[in-house]
Amino acid sequence: MKKITIILSSLLLSFSVYAQTAWVSQISGTTNTLNSVYFPNTNLGYIVGIGGVALKTANGGLTWYPTTSGTAEDLHSVQFTSVDTGYAAGNNGTILKTTNGCISWTPLNSGTTTNFRFLYFVNANTGFVCGSNGIILKTTNAGLTWTSQLSGTTQALYGLYFADLNNGCAVGYNGTIIYTSNGGTTWTAGVSGTSTVFYYVTFLSATTGFAVGDNDVALKTTNGGSTWTPMNTATTGQNLTCVKFLNASTGFIAGGNIAADTSTIIKTVDGGLTWTNQPTNTTRLARLSFPGFSVGYACGVNGTIIKTTGINIGINENENTISCDVYPNPSTGIVEISVNDKSNKKTSINVFNNSGQIIYSENTANNIITIDLSKQSKGIYFAEIKTEKGITTKKIVLAE
Repeated sequence: MKKITIILSSLLLSFSVYAQTAWVSQISGTTNTLNSVYFPNTNLGYIVGIGGVALKTANGGLTWYPTTSGTAEDLHSVQFTSVDTGYAAGNNGTILKTTNGCISWTPLNSGTTTNFRFLYFVNANTGFVCGSNGIILKTTNAGLTWTSQLSGTTQALYGLYFADLNNGCAVGYNGTIIYTSNGGTTWTAGVSGTSTVFYYVTFLSATTGFAVGDNDVALKTTNGGSTWTPMNTATTGQNLTCVKFLNASTGFIAGGNIAADTSTIIKTVDGGLTWTNQPTNTTRLARLSFPGFSVGYACGVNGTIIKTTGINIGINENENTISCDVYPNPSTGIVEISVNDKSNKKTSINVFNNSGQIIYSENTANNIITIDLSKQSKGIYFAEIKTEKGITTKKIVLAE
């Protein structure tokens, strides 16, 4: 049985407190380009890169040590589905799997020698890889077998994301954006309005997503990837290689300038309407990882790893403008949110996990809303509640 303890989150500060987020360099022990970073939690992290480099930290990046990937192929993407089980993908059809926290890696049979650029697992069993020539492969048995999907494009695909088992999007060369609503059985071309190269795509929900690429291009969609609108990043001459949103308001974009070999990280606290520069003073960056609302990591060229603990997610709970109750407490997983305003006719609720992904969303005219979180893992969640008169955020703790 699960119980839910719900309290106001004192951890969420006003975004005006931190105009900039400090990023501090860490010692990677390598000069190889590091292409991808993933943290299952705030202490445990993994990085892969050029020449089969695979790094691990167990203390939040204080120390990084090399692990044996078993390959000399360039690795471009890494993701873990638990603290011990993870996957990496790279050139020449390489897909690797570890079940012991990177102590050893086992090569999986992809059935191709095509270069892979990105790997994404929706859950412990279902995952996708994409890469050159428009290739997309899917597994539903934790990597044991992989089947080819008809992407409808021959352009190289560099980024891939699934909001759930059905709704996904891939981006790549020559302005390519494709999306699916049936788990990849069929893919449809989206309208990007540009011929730039896209490197990364992420979604907050099945409909709201973001994509970034060369020449300062950053786009947003609100219809699942069908059409996209530009965001003004206020950058110049930057190749934007990664975008991450912690919730609907706060997000980060990373990248850099190739000619000058300088890095860029910009931050928004208003859903991408405006962006501010974050000091980094490193070489070009490839990827970002945020294991929680309070800490983030980035990796890139010349063995670069940087970390921040100064994140503010852009919600000010000290200035709540609406009153609501969340109950019962304790609970078996079913919780009711009651808005204390009989005149209210519109309520929007988003529940975020600790990685900033929306795990529940609802728009309703009701003032009493029932939410079922019984299938979620124990841990910390945040309920963002908006009405016609304001916004409030509740911290939710799921415990057995």
